[in-house]
Amino acid sequence: MPRSEEAGELPEKVTDPFAVEGELSDETWTRTLQNCRKQEKVTVRRSANLHRRHGGQVERSPFHTGPQNPSDCLYRVVINKNLEREEQYGALAHELGHLFCGHLGTDTETWWDECPSTDRDQKEIEAESVAYLACRRAGLHSISERYLHWHAERAAGSPNCLLPPVRLRTILDATGYVESMGEDGFQSKRDTQE
Repeated sequence: MPRSEEAGELPEKVTDPFAVEGELSDETWTRTLQNCRKQEKVTVRRSANLHRRHGGQVERSPFHTGPQNPSDCLYRVVINKNLEREEQYGALAHELGHLFCGHLGTDTETWWDECPSTDRDQKEIEAESVAYLACRRAGLHSISERYLHWHAERAAGSPNCLLPPVRLRTILDATGYVESMGEDGFQSKRDTQE
């Protein structure tokens, strides 16, 4: 439906669901991407084939290997190439949140606990909480609150009218880990597993 001439501009939170205020340093972005690949066995691809309202996705191997999907990677994150770098960081932090909260299970070298049986709302609240906190600690402000509020309202509409349980310690551990991946001297917990 066309807007009338009297209508004002739509707010950015409506027109740009990934809007992020602030600036991410080149070093943090580069280190995070390098540590995904070299330390965590996570390949990160940017794709223009995602819907404009879809920030990214994470998946566990097996997936088709090739130059963009090295065979030694156990996980793949695809993020929307059409987003600005800060928005891509938020999407990456969200997908890593899914991974480090155990939503995809574990492999033989993981440091996180497996938790694949959580329901969709719990998974999204946990992953977006990781993204929100990691972005805030990197000096970025996103509109994650809106996304979290939507899942909270959806859960409140369930028969028991309760929010799904979330694992606060897991969220904080995953957030700290995502944050440390952007720092100089990052040491993977994979190296300390026996």
